[in-house]
Amino acid sequence: MQEPVVDPQGEFIRLLLRHERQIYGYIRTLIPNRADAEDVLQNVSTVLWKKFGQFQPGSNFLAWALQVAWHEVQSFRRRQRQEHLRFSTELVETLSAVAFDECKNFSELEAALIHCTAKLRPEARELLARRYEGRTSVGAIAEEMRRPVQTVYSMLKRIRVTVYQCIQRTMTAGGRP
Repeated sequence: MQEPVVDPQGEFIRLLLRHERQIYGYIRTLIPNRADAEDVLQNVSTVLWKKFGQFQPGSNFLAWALQVAWHEVQSFRRRQRQEHLRFSTELVETLSAVAFDECKNFSELEAALIHCTAKLRPEARELLARRYEGRTSVGAIAEEMRRPVQTVYSMLKRIRVTVYQCIQRTMTAGGRP
């Protein structure tokens, strides 16, 4: 049995921030206008917060959020019926299915990335973290390492190629590390 979430607000924020790009991408697939898609995302976030008490901890937050997004997109479409350019329900449903699959694929890619970076030597992981998580410039890293900038660029390129090849192998093997 799942333990109750001690800090529901913190858990909600953590889950929403983790999946917000995927939710927005899904909405954007179904609503071409960026401003409209952002408005729908806000509505989705509000509904998710209001219904967060119904969410089962440990279940798939993204799938639940995409269901809410689907309903909010449909509500938006009903409100926008007076516009001349509308997608058919069949097209929207097809796009929804494709976008949903892509969101699942993103999760598999994310898992593969975590798996593959964990396999790197500690020095390589640290270099990636400094460059991409810490957003430290290559010049600053080179200076700290007392190496030429081009050498650091070459090191990063080799690491990225290694991670990319590992991700390709992982995804070819079924997406599970």
